[in-house]
Amino acid sequence: MIKIVFLTLLISLTSKVYAKKIIIGVPHDVLNKFQSFMSSREVSDIHSYRGKESNRDVVEVVLLLKILNLKKGQYTFLKVDSYNRAIKLIQSGRIDLYANTIWYGDGDRKRMQYTLPVIRNGEFTAGIYVRENSPYLTDPKLNIRNLKFLSNKAWTRDWKTLKNMKVRSVSSTTTWDSIMKMIKAKRSDAIMASFPPNNTLIRYNKDNDLSLYPVPNKRIAIEGSRHWIVSMKSKNSPGLLGKINSGIKKFRKDREFFKAFIQSGFFNERTITWKIINKKDHP
Repeated sequence: MIKIVFLTLLISLTSKVYAKKIIIGVPHDVLNKFQSFMSSREVSDIHSYRGKESNRDVVEVVLLLKILNLKKGQYTFLKVDSYNRAIKLIQSGRIDLYANTIWYGDGDRKRMQYTLPVIRNGEFTAGIYVRENSPYLTDPKLNIRNLKFLSNKAWTRDWKTLKNMKVRSVSSTTTWDSIMKMIKAKRSDAIMASFPPNNTLIRYNKDNDLSLYPVPNKRIAIEGSRHWIVSMKSKNSPGLLGKINSGIKKFRKDREFFKAFIQSGFFNERTITWKIINKKDHP
């Protein structure tokens, strides 16, 4: 009799870890790629993060669901159309979680909680991309800080990183297309961009018929860490935050993050040993 009561209580407690079905915000394009990557699988079936649709955004969704040990039916996705919109939905309590990480410091800390870092300060790196005939591709002695960079002030982490590096100049424009046009017109020398998951590392822009090449053996660490966020207005908040932080510690110890980011191409296997030229700016 005592055993039956104990088991009933245990089942009751287990079923009430979360007050209601968890609502997880996710960008619509990421959700499409995630669903294609998963096919009919549960996250517990995922042992390799390689795949046609795999990228950092997709594997962050997989990792979050793995940590929470959620199966289909225990959560629902809510499509969001922008990074800033997701933060507003978290702060209002409309969603419990955001499936992708955000930069630490974005949003109101009084209305949302950051998990432990998923991508630590200095781990998010980018290449220095220049035109095909740039002397920086062949002469390693040239100082990267003498380049004229092009970026967007709205990309606050990129902008801050370049400014702190004290490069020759940083100009701002509004769209990726305008950046491509200005680079092609030789109005700037370089951009900071993520390494594509291909063998050549070349970034090709079809609209402007422009190929950009990474300066060999050099990369830049973008300042800041990235975290999942939990709404403080969510009834599930205490259970979610504790569960996620415990999972982050375990995944860090087991090198699951490294495995996922390497296999998805976020940590590019060809550039992982390249020198971080602003490393002194990071602990």
